[in-house]
Amino acid sequence: MTECDSHRHGDDEKGSPMVSIILPTYNGERYVAEAVESVIGQSYQNWELVAVDDGSDDATPDILSSFGQVKLIRQENRGVSHARNTGVKHASGDLLAFLDQDDRWLPEKLSRQVDILRQRPDLELVFAHEEMFLVPGTEKPRWLKAEMLDQPHPSFVPGVWLLTRAAFSRVGPFDETFR
Repeated sequence: MTECDSHRHGDDEKGSPMVSIILPTYNGERYVAEAVESVIGQSYQNWELVAVDDGSDDATPDILSSFGQVKLIRQENRGVSHARNTGVKHASGDLLAFLDQDDRWLPEKLSRQVDILRQRPDLELVFAHEEMFLVPGTEKPRWLKAEMLDQPHPSFVPGVWLLTRAAFSRVGPFDETFR
């Protein structure tokens, strides 16, 4: 595993909590720059972006390295769950967010979620809605049913979460059998 220099974006002068954004990647050259740009474009500025490249053999690591705001970790291919867990280990923030390489965030995503956690200290996780854009020729995913919400399921979308590190520690790491 190799690690590039860390870059912390923004500052903490207003007492804003640091958000560590974990970006697992594998051969993501097609969309990963858009994902990173959606983080850079956040109105909430106290964040660090930890990208974990999971053994890509395309231009993904070079694309990530071209962004000065990215802390890049490279590892052998072990799957997305392992990459997320590796990212959390290298993260320094009290709040954790996850972004997949083919996802984009709207500019207010972090700001709104951090505001909710500030207003509601009894909460440890907030989530947002998602809108799916499918590449032509791909299959539409099946949607989760309400009764599935309390069941372990690999289809939950971590990219809409913002949670405290303490909550993540209590729940435990991502199940690495889901690659």
